[in-house]
Amino acid sequence: EGDKFYNDEFYFKARDSYSEAVNLISAYKQTNENKVKKFVLDINNLLTLGNIEEASNKLDKGLSIDPANTNLLILQSRIENFFEINTLISSANRYLAEEDYENALVKINSAIELDTIRADTENLKLKIIAESNQFYFDLYIRNAYKNLDQVNIKRAIFNLEKARNISPNNNELAILEKSLSTQKKDFDLKNFIKDAQLFYESENWSKSLENYNSALLITPDDPELLNK
Repeated sequence: EGDKFYNDEFYFKARDSYSEAVNLISAYKQTNENKVKKFVLDINNLLTLGNIEEASNKLDKGLSIDPANTNLLILQSRIENFFEINTLISSANRYLAEEDYENALVKINSAIELDTIRADTENLKLKIIAESNQFYFDLYIRNAYKNLDQVNIKRAIFNLEKARNISPNNNELAILEKSLSTQKKDFDLKNFIKDAQLFYESENWSKSLENYNSALLITPDDPELLNK
């Protein structure tokens, strides 16, 4: 129609007709964009609710409007992987219940690779890590106390540091450190005295004196050591 007006030299009418066409096209495009945005929002909500059938229906409608839309294509992938991810989540939960944290993490990481947006997978991963950390923290603390009972000071320190790496501000560390410090002093004292006596018997006076002095640093008021 615009061309007809133009050819008939109705310039102003032609201009108005072209403008109206542009406005109609723009309005149509904007309407479709709004529809697609609404579909994207609805599909995300339906995925959260686990309503895959309805989500798939809305996806088809959205793709019929804009088959190359990036957000819709991402949602298409999420829908296609939904049930596989649910299977991986179930496996992760089973391993978690069995305290097999390594395999639980393997399964949940595989699920997250398929869909980085799902909140339930990320929340489960955080839960696995938290329970794993608590499990190993408790294990290292228990092992450290066993080491103290066996007077294995080096191993007790090793397990203490393992626990500290997991939870550096945990109050149980201070309690363990107190027990370890007391027992380590007794352990070191006995070893210094033992070594001092051995060096004395082998007439290595300087080494004997060095070990006696180290023992005195632990118990400076010990009369027996002072008389050595």
